Amino acid sequence: MSDPAVATVLPALDALPERIVFFDGVCVVCNASVDWLLRRDTSQRLHFAPLQGAAAAQVRAAFPARFSFDIDTIAYFDRSGGAPRLELRSRAILDILDAAEGPRAWRQVLRLVPAALLDLGYRPFAALRYRLFGKRETCRVPTPAERSRFLD
Repeated sequence: MSDPAVATVLPALDALPERIVFFDGVCVVCNASVDWLLRRDTSQRLHFAPLQGAAAAQVRAAFPARFSFDIDTIAYFDRSGGAPRLELRSRAILDILDAAEGPRAWRQVLRLVPAALLDLGYRPFAALRYRLFGKRETCRVPTPAERSRFLD
């Protein structure tokens, strides 16, 4: 990292969990996806944070060119392999499913498709999700059993 501003933010990222799924906290589809991931991630490798929260702001500060404040974008932060990295949209979804040990066969096929092409399907869905499925008035509140896996 050659940008000194980013270099000063990176040590603060060490305090974050290794793997974080950033999701739109008021989106019905996003919250249903988090529920699905909580059931599938039996190793409890994933943590979750709303895009509207402080953890997302911290990661945005470290990756300003990659992560603008766009709540139409799912984001996945991963520092488990050493250097912190951030994936967005379709690549974030595939990496999240890898971490959660989700269904393998179709994930491997989708990885062969360029991200730009996958995102052509992702972007319209993200833009229409509130109209199709609705929106919550407030961000998701984790249950007491889930609380250790949620930030913010």
